[in-house]
Amino acid sequence: MRDFALALNSLQMANVPATNLVAIVHPSVEYALNTMTNLVNVSNNPRWEGIISSGFSTGMRFIKNIYGFDVYTSMNLKNVGAETINGRTVASGSVANLFFSAAPDVLPFVGSIRQPPKVDSEYNKDLQQEEYVTTCRYGFKLYRPENLVVVLTDTDQVA
Repeated sequence: MRDFALALNSLQMANVPATNLVAIVHPSVEYALNTMTNLVNVSNNPRWEGIISSGFSTGMRFIKNIYGFDVYTSMNLKNVGAETINGRTVASGSVANLFFSAAPDVLPFVGSIRQPPKVDSEYNKDLQQEEYVTTCRYGFKLYRPENLVVVLTDTDQVA
């Protein structure tokens, strides 16, 4: 829970709007949230009803909102080696969780298509079949770094 508050504070300090907040976290973070016993004492978020009985997740999306963040789980987050930041050390085997605002005017990532999909075909006489090739060039980039907070968590700390 502390990581969510720190991420929210960091985004607020960077003047990022507090709308459409998204958190993409490792399943170990979901496990830690599901096994917390003091969630009934949370007073600053009125939407905690049913968490203890039903858990957070249905499929790949959390059904609850934490500090304004819609929380999603992903196994495709970047693994991080041992890291020391401000005197705190995170062991190797850690993962980088992402927090950002998905408001349309401040999206942190920008995508561009340099060449739209183009289909080429030809007849292969040796195999007696029609063959198709599709070519496309595209890219994605971090465009607004002030709108991306990365929080490292140790995946081994959940047991």
